[in-house]
Amino acid sequence: MELRKIIGILLIAMALLTLEVGSVSNFREASMEREVIVGYGDPFIDVSCETHVICCHQIGVITVKNNLDEPIEVYLLRKRCHCTQRTYIGTIEPGHSENIYVLPGNYTIQAEWNSGGAKINVTCPCIRREHHD
Repeated sequence: MELRKIIGILLIAMALLTLEVGSVSNFREASMEREVIVGYGDPFIDVSCETHVICCHQIGVITVKNNLDEPIEVYLLRKRCHCTQRTYIGTIEPGHSENIYVLPGNYTIQAEWNSGGAKINVTCPCIRREHHD
């Protein structure tokens, strides 16, 4: 009986020692990434599209607003055939916005700044017309 108690105490002591050694850690390195929120809530870069009918033609207006604390370079990307067309829109200063006039369709806004970048997909829908007989 005495031997079982000693073995039990030794096993418990070894388990506690293992837990203690397992809980030791060192802080040697740190790394951070900044998350960029786009398109909803209180976004850093806000992108939206409205479609308008002007003289029987549909025109999409993509609005890009820069809510970051630094300027962004903006490009409009559109897939055509088997390649992607990349058009430079310009620099948007903090707190400002830019309107881009397009035909209805699917586009990607590419925004770049010193510490990162983002690609935001946006759709400018076609307005369906009602047919009267």
